[in-house]
Amino acid sequence: MSHPRRFFPKHIQAIHRFMLPDFHPWAGECRKLDIAKNDTIFLANQEIESEFNDMWLRLKKSDFLSDLNGDLKGFAAEAGVAFGSINHIHPFREW
Repeated sequence: MSHPRRFFPKHIQAIHRFMLPDFHPWAGECRKLDIAKNDTIFLANQEIESEFNDMWLRLKKSDFLSDLNGDLKGFAAEAGVAFGSINHIHPFREW
């Protein structure tokens, strides 16, 4: 497996493609339309790449959360920000 510092975003696309090939022919491709689910409006599709890059830089700056030196609360907070960002970016279609 790749080094963790090389895990993003192409690996996320590959994982998505690997998990859903029989369900969605577009699996692993970033969405090209704006989407929402219930009351949640996800990031505009034309902003996906720049937001991915911003999130990547934030993770890189913290040495991918390894600079927290056992600070579990800090790790949880930063991991929550990262997961929240991925959900807001919502790079893939769901249907």
